[in-house]
Amino acid sequence: AFTLIKLDENNTKFIYQGQTKGISTKGKVLLKIKGEKTGEKLVQDFMKLVGEEAVKQRNDE
Repeated sequence: AFTLIKLDENNTKFIYQGQTKGISTKGKVLLKIKGEKTGEKLVQDFMKLVGEEAVKQRNDE
């Protein structure tokens, strides 16, 4: 889940809360093998995408 809080006209605070869980035993094992660094990279990639979309929307205004 995520929350967006508008700080001012040009800034928004983005709060992400969640966890990755494997549905099956195999999924749980795969998640442990991948480790936390993969999860961190996933979040960073997502935040980069959010930033790019925000810039696009700002330029469209």
